[in-house]
Amino acid sequence: MVKKKRVVAKSAATKAGTKKKAKKAAKKKAAKKAARRVTARAREPRRLVWIVCSSSMREQARFPYEKREEAEELLKRLQEKWKGKRRYYLQPYKEPLSAAGASTPLSATEEQQTESDEEAKSAESAEAEEAEEE
Repeated sequence: MVKKKRVVAKSAATKAGTKKKAKKAAKKKAAKKAARRVTARAREPRRLVWIVCSSSMREQARFPYEKREEAEELLKRLQEKWKGKRRYYLQPYKEPLSAAGASTPLSATEEQQTESDEEAKSAESAEAEEAEEE
């Protein structure tokens, strides 16, 4: 009988201990502040472009997503030009669209084409002026 009383007494003590722990845990839970609701930011639209970069992460040219073949051609030309001296690679990049929906900046080859077109137009206008003077 004595053993039985000891076991009952121990179980009562452990129950009392768990009740105290439960009360403390309930107080700790109540002490926590309510979590703030995080408002989801509106994700701005993005578009995918191809960038030809050097090994130093310097951008050589930028092409719209549809013109990957042109980007690969430029990449091959640069690799052939600098055989083993410099490394170039093609990297996709998601750039944010502006609110006005501005177009992608011109790639290096497109800039060269527009410059050569402008030079050709200025040369033609100069020739036309010389012809009018004569």
